[in-house]
Amino acid sequence: MSQSPASPDDVSTLLTQREAEVLEMVALGLTNDEIARRVGLSTHTVKFHLASLYEKLGVANRTEAAVAYTQRIGLAGGAAGPAA
Repeated sequence: MSQSPASPDDVSTLLTQREAEVLEMVALGLTNDEIARRVGLSTHTVKFHLASLYEKLGVANRTEAAVAYTQRIGLAGGAAGPAA
C-alpha cells in the first residue's frame, strides 16, 4: 500500500539523524558510494538508510526524496515553479 508523501514539516521529525544526513547528501547529488565514504558506512548500509527514509517519506526514489528535502528547507519553487 502506497503512503502519501510526508509534508515538508514532517520530514525532520520522521527521520533519524543518520537518515536526515543521508537525505541531505542525496539532495546534493552524491552517489551511494560517495555518501558511504563521507560518513564511513558501507554502501549496503547507505542503501538500507535510503530504503527506510523512502518508506517514511512516502517516496519511491532518490529524486522524490531530494524534492521532499528541498521543500523542507525552502529551496523548491512553489506550485507555479521558478520565476521566468
